[in-house]
Amino acid sequence: MSSDSTPFAYDVVAYPSLVHPQSHPSQVAPKAILLGLRPAPPERCRVLELGCGDGTNLAAMAHAFPQSAYVGIDLSAVAIARGQALIADAGLNSVQLHAGSLTDIDASWGPFDYVIAHGVYSWVPAPVREAVLRVTQQVLAPQGVAFISYLALPGAHLREMIRTISRFHTSATADPERKVQEGISIIGFLGRASTEEGLYQQILRAEFEKLGTRGHSGFYHDELSDISTPFLMSEFCADAQRHGLNFLTEAEYVEAPAYALTDEAEKSLAPLRGNRILLEQYYDFVHGRRFRQTLLCRTHHTPQLQREHLTSLYLACAATPTDKTADLRSSEPLGFESTKRSTFRCNHALSKAVFCELSALYPVRLPYAEAVARGQARLGRSDPASPDDETHLRNYISRVYSPGLIEVHLGPLPFAVTPGARPVGSGLAQAQVRRGDPSVLNLDGRSIDLMDPVLRALLLLLDGNHDRNDLLREVTRIVSILQATNEDREGASTVPQPDPAIMAEQLKGALQEFARARLLVG
Repeated sequence: MSSDSTPFAYDVVAYPSLVHPQSHPSQVAPKAILLGLRPAPPERCRVLELGCGDGTNLAAMAHAFPQSAYVGIDLSAVAIARGQALIADAGLNSVQLHAGSLTDIDASWGPFDYVIAHGVYSWVPAPVREAVLRVTQQVLAPQGVAFISYLALPGAHLREMIRTISRFHTSATADPERKVQEGISIIGFLGRASTEEGLYQQILRAEFEKLGTRGHSGFYHDELSDISTPFLMSEFCADAQRHGLNFLTEAEYVEAPAYALTDEAEKSLAPLRGNRILLEQYYDFVHGRRFRQTLLCRTHHTPQLQREHLTSLYLACAATPTDKTADLRSSEPLGFESTKRSTFRCNHALSKAVFCELSALYPVRLPYAEAVARGQARLGRSDPASPDDETHLRNYISRVYSPGLIEVHLGPLPFAVTPGARPVGSGLAQAQVRRGDPSVLNLDGRSIDLMDPVLRALLLLLDGNHDRNDLLREVTRIVSILQATNEDREGASTVPQPDPAIMAEQLKGALQEFARARLLVG
């Protein structure tokens, strides 16, 4: 919280403009459906984000589903003003951003089908933390879902150790950039400072490596924050229940993944399967989890996994097969690996065939029935899949349903897989280019680096009114201007004209890359 005499930290150092796809209704709703809820569809819903920053997360949702309504609130008036400018430029009329305290929200704001509080709960004073749950309970629709993230124990103890050291070392430093640099460098120094090769030194070096991937503004607001409170997952769920909210699942999955467990652990934890919260708490103890993104529903709903609901949804597989197998019909296990090196293995014939089919088509999504039919065809079968085979398939899907592996969606792709004759670019990404952002948001809600001036100019041309010939002429003109500017700086007397054949090929490649990056609407 800020006072009249102390600048608000988020006004001094802007928190990075981020999108959290796992918090979006399009990703939350399928999990809620599989757990027995009837959530509002993303194209017709109301979303409230507490601590929305500059509203980038809501802007990404509104660009995908403009008919829904989005409301955000944040204490930083500077961030809200920046966000209001972006949504106005992008023409996102369904987003409303408010500068103020979430503690002022009451039932008169609701109801909302989805409530989001990402990066808030563990970083605010206890009364505000209490208000996050109070507000959620007051405004959440009967079939609504809340997304709340927080620091989780026991893993967050390591982060808190790093935070303690960095804050102590930088306590006399006022300049934010210098504070971040010194806070990170002290961890690197301590990892090298001792001739001992103990566990402590190994932890410091490992944490220093992780800090190398952090943005400076994120480190400033997270690791160097005045408030940082981690919780046991079971403690958080108990607090939520006091406010009439039940644990639904985690944003990353629908069924708790029992991965990397020894036979002893499998046997010891098996009796806990009837108590989801207790089981997940012990999984946190096993794996040292440090951060959770928990989905909550109202307490009148008791979550129960209903895999048969998969039949009304769409499937995709981002993982690729890693093994060679002569015959998918055999019981030989087939491994799959995501781009982030997450893996799973499958020995059921129909499941292997369906996942191979989906992997070959990715990012295309198929309706469940079509995916099963294609799997049957890949196995050389013309008859419908047996009930037992479909049960095995649905069991595999629910266990492996997570980002980068098996994906479950409400509908087909919302973006173009290939460039059209008159390509149309993302309006939100175009607005970000106009305001000078070095990266833009794609239609999946992910950040894409876009530094090349020609590519940035090309994206702004993709309004559906330019065919390939128009685009080629414009891009050629832009390249000529850039070359002339560069030649002039170097003192050259002549400027070579771009080769038309080369330019046409480069344009084709750029448009295909835009499609792969999910930056094209059509």
